[in-house]
Amino acid sequence: MFISIKYKYIILYSILTIIPILVVDTIAYQFLVQKLRTNIIESNQEIVTQANNMLTLFKDTEIDTEGSKEQRKMIYYSLANSVIGQGSEIILSDRKGKVIYSTNSHMAGKKLHAKAIDSKAGSGNYLASYLQVERLAIYSFNPMTEWYLVVFTPTDNIFKKIEYVEKLMVALITVSIILVVFLIFVLSNHLTSPIHKLTRTMQKIEIGNFDIEIQKKVFIKDEIWQITLSFNKIVEKLKSHMHYEYLFRIKTNEAKFLALQSQINPHFLYNTLETINSIARVEKVPIISELSMSLSKMFRYNSNMDNKYVHIRDEINHVENYLNVQLIRFNGNIQKQSDYDPEIMDCKMVKLSLQPIIENCFVHAFQNMASNGIIFIRAARKDGNAVIEVKDNGRGMDAEKLTEINNAMASWDWSLEEGELKKQKIGIYNVNSRIRMAFGEKFGLQLRPNVPSGLSVIVTLPFIKEEGNSNV
Repeated sequence: MFISIKYKYIILYSILTIIPILVVDTIAYQFLVQKLRTNIIESNQEIVTQANNMLTLFKDTEIDTEGSKEQRKMIYYSLANSVIGQGSEIILSDRKGKVIYSTNSHMAGKKLHAKAIDSKAGSGNYLASYLQVERLAIYSFNPMTEWYLVVFTPTDNIFKKIEYVEKLMVALITVSIILVVFLIFVLSNHLTSPIHKLTRTMQKIEIGNFDIEIQKKVFIKDEIWQITLSFNKIVEKLKSHMHYEYLFRIKTNEAKFLALQSQINPHFLYNTLETINSIARVEKVPIISELSMSLSKMFRYNSNMDNKYVHIRDEINHVENYLNVQLIRFNGNIQKQSDYDPEIMDCKMVKLSLQPIIENCFVHAFQNMASNGIIFIRAARKDGNAVIEVKDNGRGMDAEKLTEINNAMASWDWSLEEGELKKQKIGIYNVNSRIRMAFGEKFGLQLRPNVPSGLSVIVTLPFIKEEGNSNV
């Protein structure tokens, strides 16, 4: 079951905020109501006590006189209806319980005031029920008159103020809960909005849309901001990697195409070269046999373009075959020297990377050079990388041109590469581009001058060993 993180936040915050608010408000409400009840009772208690004290004036008055009765009656009703509250009833009795005066003779007959007399206390209160109506009885004893004044007031009347407090508390609790829920929604939306944006962006990337970026402008940076920033970097690297992979495939296909251009029915060539080799052996012409064997191996290596990576050993064997053909062609005027470290021979490299470099030696370095040409090839481990160096003692290159080519290869200037490809088939720019796209920007080609003359091409590759024989 999928539940959005937004609603999980809402549920969590509701539990952590609304429940404590309800608990605190309930406790506060109970405390406030109890305090208000106590204050009301104490206030009415004081009123009853003062009223009973006022009755001291009637102690020595003749009870039976009409004036006295009317005066008392007016005082009692005023006390019951104005001071205490409407609907109140009064019973005035002596300490033995004899009723001196009552606003309700029926109530007096029920002896509801007996509890006050039995308490023997100077003042107090208790609950009494009369005609199925709960009443609060507040009483006071006057030691001078030895009278008990008991006032019975319906609790609904005396605690009417508490109803307003209850309504106010309910309103406050309701408003506070609504406000808290609103704030929870706002906060949850604020917290989960970046996550929703990230999710939507990932879904777009999932269907192949990489031309998007999550906005990183925020006022307060947090972990979600860090995730967003990292995600944008990952997308950029992924786009770059896909671009490099695309370019690498293009360059590899160009290499395949250019290699295929030099092939005319490979099987026919293999058979023809094998025939030439056999005839040369029969006729005892070893140089022709060696030449045909080298050419046959070269064609076989070039024709298999299924693998874009090979062992350094395989690439060097191919270069050796190429050099055999060229050295025979130049009839000993150019010499080859080599130094191969067995430690790096199983490292992998991009196929057809060395032949274009060595071909440049014959096309450019040894141009118009009749003799004493030397090509030196060294393969060794250096600074944790596999490094192949191809040096010649040819005419070299001026410093300005050397710097221009190195800068172009470092910046991947495709326009220069196209010009080089047009002139030299598979050029050094293409080789450099394929190596960098395959292994990263810190690898590739670099040109250096030789002293006293000539040029050195440094091929830097990662030291990545692959055991076993490569399928070339």
